[in-house]
Amino acid sequence: MSTWEKQSFSIECQREGMSAFFPKEGKYDEKKGNVLFVSHIVDRTGAPLVLFDLMKHYQKTYNVFLVTMMDGNLRDEIVQQNIPVFIGMPVNMKHVMEKLRADEFVQIWINTLICHGFVMLFQNTDIPVFWWFHEPEPLFRLYYERMPELPLYSDNIKIVAVSRLVQKTIFKYYHIKSKLLHMPVKDFGRAERESENNKVIFFMPARFQRTKGHDVIAKAILGMPEEYRKRTEFWFAGAKDEREPDYYELICSLSRAYPETVKVLGELSRDCVYEIYQKCDCVIAPSREDATPTTIVEGLMFECICICSDTAGIAQYLTNGENAFIVKSQDERVLQKCIEYVVDHKKELDTLRKAGRQVFLDNFEESIVWNQLRKLTTGR
Repeated sequence: MSTWEKQSFSIECQREGMSAFFPKEGKYDEKKGNVLFVSHIVDRTGAPLVLFDLMKHYQKTYNVFLVTMMDGNLRDEIVQQNIPVFIGMPVNMKHVMEKLRADEFVQIWINTLICHGFVMLFQNTDIPVFWWFHEPEPLFRLYYERMPELPLYSDNIKIVAVSRLVQKTIFKYYHIKSKLLHMPVKDFGRAERESENNKVIFFMPARFQRTKGHDVIAKAILGMPEEYRKRTEFWFAGAKDEREPDYYELICSLSRAYPETVKVLGELSRDCVYEIYQKCDCVIAPSREDATPTTIVEGLMFECICICSDTAGIAQYLTNGENAFIVKSQDERVLQKCIEYVVDHKKELDTLRKAGRQVFLDNFEESIVWNQLRKLTTGR
């Protein structure tokens, strides 16, 4: 689009209750096909970041466009990647779809169950629509009460799950056999970590909320004997969830009580998180419910010792004590004992680290996932 066309389009979007953001020097290649992606939000949380990685892969052969229901702190980075971003709800979208000539899209990817309202815009068309689910079971329970049947009224809409656990959850609630597409993670190689001090560093990068289990790990830390607290550091990174501020405040109060042990780092970029993976000894995800989570996959990649709950989707790819540690969900005492075991045996766990990285290489390394994607979209 020319500068004038972008300005004109932005004004039209505003009239429809939407916003439009175009790359300053963006180039549209008329020789390429167009692919549309839909997200519920553009922030630095799991599902939007995974979708962003998928969009960057598609950019190698297609022009990519993104529609999102809500704005967020990932939007500018997406626009800088030469991807136009349109913000609005499904009810505002008809005019934009006409302007973008939606019937010319080669594929459409709709991310998460939350975006179900967009699915109906593309039913009964010839465009392949891939609806990629990332949600843990509590959200399925919530949506099932409102929407006991998925809006699948045409054969062009395909259901895709990000993990085996999500596949099982889709079938449990909607009796649909979904295809599997893992999150693609670029391999940065194993970390040559040199501990900055004699302490064992545990890292939990996650939005501060009940689902992620911050209260569980807080109780585990409080239950540890003082001698273990002196030998450990717990680094927390992530955004404060304004709907559940108590979990952020809980970790902050713990940091004030044990400033030498508990560190709150705030919300970090992916690059900063990756730097910490290479410094820390162990990544923890004591989630109550989690579709994967991304943090454990990344921890496995960097050969971190990983601890996750048995309700996390990644647990179905792991064997306790062989390539990671799996603890009972919401059991702070079991988590505490696992943490203490890692502290006592860190130097003896190199075999476990290497086996964990192999799980990453076999399932989540991006070339493996791109092969999954090719089979999913082409059938070969």
